[in-house]
Amino acid sequence: MLKSGWRLLLSAWVVVLYCVAGGFGGEKGLEHLVSKELLVHSKMERVWEVKIPIKKKESLKELVVVDNRIYAISDLNYVVSLNRNTGSVIFSREIAPAGFPILGLGHYEDELFSIIGNSITELNPDSGAEISSERLSVRATCPAARNRSNFYVAGVDRRVHCLRAE
Repeated sequence: MLKSGWRLLLSAWVVVLYCVAGGFGGEKGLEHLVSKELLVHSKMERVWEVKIPIKKKESLKELVVVDNRIYAISDLNYVVSLNRNTGSVIFSREIAPAGFPILGLGHYEDELFSIIGNSITELNPDSGAEISSERLSVRATCPAARNRSNFYVAGVDRRVHCLRAE
């Protein structure tokens, strides 16, 4: 279990480095970042790779692994949802206007949630479409957490606010 955890962590860093190096915007494949010899030496293998459909002037801001999905978020708030096991694209769309802050992505049961701008927004994990959005009374300082009945939001007032989830 520990070895596979390290391999997963190393694999995630390889993907992040690949993105930062501009691999998703260019035509070169992963082999230009990590040689076959290094993969063999580290006892890893390339499972899949996919070109993220973002504009040339966009850059990848964040990769988030939630449940069986990987969410690639661009600096212009374009999100690409990938199947974690196959790399197939599930959806790709803008989830907020460019410049709006997006604080984290979380998953609870069949909904994806995030703080977008100053609202808790629930999204359909299969399409990225907004299900609901509720404006917060205080500006959030970090991603929200959720359980069956509540959202928890840390505010700039140095308080944790508990909001009933509907």
